[in-house]
Amino acid sequence: MKENYYKKFIHFLKEHNLYDENAMEYLHEKGIFFNYLEEENRDFIGCYFAINKRKILEDIILCVPYNIHEYTHALLYYKYLGKKVDTKNSSIEILPMMYEKLYIKESNSQSGKEYIEYLDSQITEKSDLKYRIAIEAQQDMLDLYNKEQDPDKLQIQSKKLTKKLTKKLAK
Repeated sequence: MKENYYKKFIHFLKEHNLYDENAMEYLHEKGIFFNYLEEENRDFIGCYFAINKRKILEDIILCVPYNIHEYTHALLYYKYLGKKVDTKNSSIEILPMMYEKLYIKESNSQSGKEYIEYLDSQITEKSDLKYRIAIEAQQDMLDLYNKEQDPDKLQIQSKKLTKKLTKKLAK
């Protein structure tokens, strides 16, 4: 990976209040990182959680090519290590998708924009509810982000928006 891309990635995390040095060290120790061009690894891209029977988050493992979406999952959940969590919550995709769109917008990458458009087009009425909610919530969350840039407060708002959209989309 080019050093230039890594610096840009870290700069984005810091600028958007997502960067946590301890979390980054933890994720780098536990993670599996590769170049996106390594096609054989693409099927494993994700943020994986190890949760015990009592629903306590015990571990977070990233398998990524420095991907804002999956890193957002990991960084938002890092503070819950050792605590009870609900990773099945429908709001789980809202902030990662929002930050991914911000990253693409700020990088002015045409290929990135095309990739996001492609991903968005794959979300249909038959898609998992959490993805339908996330795509529906994007503009509201981006508008809210312009006013409130604290990820914790955004997470609270995304949960409220999820309740509202769940009722609307579940019909």
